[in-house]
Amino acid sequence: MPALRFDRRSAVTVGAAVLPIVLAAVRLVVSHRAPIGDNGLIALRANDVLTANHPWFGTWTSASLSTGIDFNNPSPLHFDVLALFVKPFGVAAGAVLGAAFLNALAVGIAVRQGFHFAGRRGEMLMALGAVALSFSLGSEMLADPWQPHNLVLPFFAVLACCVSLAAGRWSSAPWAVLLGSLVLGAHLSFTYVVLAVLAVSLVMAWRRSPDGRRRGAPLVGVSGLVAWSQPILEQFFGSGRGNLGRVLQATGGDQKPLGLRMGVRLVGQVLTSPPWWLRGSFASAIPETGYSPDGSLRPKGLMSAPWATVGVLGLVSLLLVLCVVTARRGTSVASTPVLIATTAVLAALATATVMPAGVLGLAPHQVRWLWPIGALVWVAVLNVIDLGVVRARVSPDVRQRLVLVAFALLVLANLPTHLSDLGPYDSRAANGAIRSLMAQVSKAGLPGPTYFDGSNLVFAEPYSGPVLAALAEVGAPIRAGDASFARQLGEHRRRRDDERYSLQVRSGDGATDLDVGESVLASATGPGNAPVTVVLKDLSVSDA
Repeated sequence: MPALRFDRRSAVTVGAAVLPIVLAAVRLVVSHRAPIGDNGLIALRANDVLTANHPWFGTWTSASLSTGIDFNNPSPLHFDVLALFVKPFGVAAGAVLGAAFLNALAVGIAVRQGFHFAGRRGEMLMALGAVALSFSLGSEMLADPWQPHNLVLPFFAVLACCVSLAAGRWSSAPWAVLLGSLVLGAHLSFTYVVLAVLAVSLVMAWRRSPDGRRRGAPLVGVSGLVAWSQPILEQFFGSGRGNLGRVLQATGGDQKPLGLRMGVRLVGQVLTSPPWWLRGSFASAIPETGYSPDGSLRPKGLMSAPWATVGVLGLVSLLLVLCVVTARRGTSVASTPVLIATTAVLAALATATVMPAGVLGLAPHQVRWLWPIGALVWVAVLNVIDLGVVRARVSPDVRQRLVLVAFALLVLANLPTHLSDLGPYDSRAANGAIRSLMAQVSKAGLPGPTYFDGSNLVFAEPYSGPVLAALAEVGAPIRAGDASFARQLGEHRRRRDDERYSLQVRSGDGATDLDVGESVLASATGPGNAPVTVVLKDLSVSDA
């Protein structure tokens, strides 16, 4: 491995790679982007860090609906990172800045790990992969705190750390464990792919470093203990049944998996079919698909099973051949990225096969780990080409210029605004109404303990999350209307049956219709001139 210092040139590379992320955050903050939909609940819990409502685990997961067991994603590390910015800048700007910071940190770590692994060449390859992945996400997604979007670049950084670790660099182990814990702890869909690449990289590091047993175990053990201390404490000392136990019970249930046929189609669509994992695929490669009347999933536009099988078998075969060839030549710099990429692809196939569909069917956010894996595959193949083929025909100076030109073009391509109607940002048209509602409820507060009544809400509506975040930010005594929602708002906001008031967020027809004891706490006009109201109900009046 080249003995190079992380110098000014490396710093410029990192700065250029994170520039699109910085610009995305600035645009969203300047345009007063609200924490739309679920982002409001994420910002709320980030603001709870180190308070009486401190989150000991992640967000409630919709998988609870299909398992019949209320459980949350296992780790609050995502909240902890966002809290660094939500605390000083508020739930709106802070959520955007925190998400951008996590992505920028992930890019910097990925580039640094590439430098550790293969010097300047490894640094530029990881920078290319990170910037290309940023281009695939699109500018708006680079500052989106919703986990399926905000974990894509951190997972790529995990893969980069595992490449460096597998080559025998034990100093990469803490980063791999901490980042891997943040990713799988914030969204359980990443569990198997993170665990697989971590396990293989640790085994390879153990084998490739003579004193690995002496140096590696403390690094991995301490990092793991730090990363999982909060959910472990909650499991054994928290109130009620611990969340880790709930997770294990839920994942051990009898939910129907997607199966090998669908798993191959999903992996093949992103990894082997144009535009692969690049821009365009992030928004359209995996279509939202509900259940057919017979209970099956028939996604339109997805690769057919035969073609997907050919593509996946071809990709796996190529990677296995490269593993054998590079291993025989005795160069870990070439073989290690291919080995980790192969592990990640096989883990992706296994995950897509055993993963259950949600209660609403197939959704792209369930498989966002495919995009970073696709980026690593290309980085690994380019690395082998550079070492084995191009090097013999093109001078180092020309290769360096080509890489720099490609990197610069990707950075420039990232700079213009690119909008994707995905996740909470699909409701960006409601941003003005949401900001108005948040401002009004923050000023009005609540007259006393109030439980939130979400019985009228529809799936993925954009208003309730930010309204609750605004109320919680000013310390209003808002509580969850039912036990399941208490796992989203925090144990200290559980309903106690002494509440005199209830709160509803209404939109569309009937939003302005009031019953006895009801008053409008806030109102706004949403997309299509649809009225939106926050209605406070005095239960003592209505019960009289």
